[in-house]
Amino acid sequence: MNQNRLWGIISGALIVAVVALGFFLGVRPALAEADRARDDREAVEAQNRGLESTLASLEEQAAEMPTIQAEIATLRESVPDQIAEAALLRELDAIATASGARLLTYTPQELVAFLAAPEFAGAIPSGVTGDTLAVRPLTISAQGSLEQVTAFVTGVQTATRLILVSDVVMTIDEAAGLYTADLTGSAYALAEGAQPSEAPAEEATTEAVN
Repeated sequence: MNQNRLWGIISGALIVAVVALGFFLGVRPALAEADRARDDREAVEAQNRGLESTLASLEEQAAEMPTIQAEIATLRESVPDQIAEAALLRELDAIATASGARLLTYTPQELVAFLAAPEFAGAIPSGVTGDTLAVRPLTISAQGSLEQVTAFVTGVQTATRLILVSDVVMTIDEAAGLYTADLTGSAYALAEGAQPSEAPAEEATTEAVN
């Protein structure tokens, strides 16, 4: 082997060694750093996508807030903080006036805690208990023509205030041609705001004047 060829081999080996050394000292760490940077960028992008999704969800909820607030307001009218006897009586009187019937009596009974009947217990939400809902059992009487008292009963069942009618007894005065509807039902209020002594005993029966 001549000297030139020997130096060629040695030079080639040195070049390979320098390249390998450069790879391990420079290129390889740079590639590892690039990999870490790519992973970090992907993690940040994934986090940004998650934040964008959360933001979009919050924006949708914010857009629905007026509707939700309106629904809550409607529920508050149906089941208010207080039994509000006077307001309830005014609404019943308005229903009677609209139907053409005459509201004869409104008789509230003692305020009691809500208790679901066993056969309906499975259909009642778990949060609705005697601690959250109060009940005012009551009876209502109205008089008029058959069409008028029928309209009155329908109006009571669809009133703004939640009044569940459990029984209706219809009688007729044939001589006068008048029907009387005696309704048995319940009005509701949130238990925290309802007061058991809200209706004084002397006002247990209210005669309506039309």
